[in-house]
Amino acid sequence: ITSVDGAALSDILSVVRDELPYLGIKIFPAVMQGKNAFESLRNCVGQILSHKDIDILIISRGGGSYEDLSVFNSENIANLFGLVQIPIISAIGHAKDDVLLNHVADFNVATPTSAIQKIVANKNKFEIKIRELENNLSNSIERLLIRKTNEMENVLALIHTPLRKTEMHALSLKTLERRVSEVFS
Repeated sequence: ITSVDGAALSDILSVVRDELPYLGIKIFPAVMQGKNAFESLRNCVGQILSHKDIDILIISRGGGSYEDLSVFNSENIANLFGLVQIPIISAIGHAKDDVLLNHVADFNVATPTSAIQKIVANKNKFEIKIRELENNLSNSIERLLIRKTNEMENVLALIHTPLRKTEMHALSLKTLERRVSEVFS
């Protein structure tokens, strides 16, 4: 959620383009200050609540005066964003600005760029973990295949031993039959 006219959006999109080009982004344009800000933010939250395919929410706005940021300091805004069930990153104002929304959000960062970089950093950790799990799975499958191959070879050996004995007994019987037949013929 951000203003489509602000630098915050272009900063976020620039990092996404460089670091996460495959990331799907939904932009919820909002009025980020003034008398229409709360209603605009409420409409955005309503849209977000109706989407089931959103994994994380960044709400960003650059710095400003106390009055510019006042919408993010209201109990109404805290209650509104309390309805959102996905992780929220608040990137409102600058490092010196502390608004109530920052305390409702799951993460609070100083700038919009910091918000998307937090996601990029987690993505990198996630990719490392995926590679570790992939290697562990591959090694486990390889060990399982070796173990099952050995078990099959043992079973085949057990089957072949009685078969061989049966074949040898059958051969002995045929030999005895032939001899008996020669004796009595």
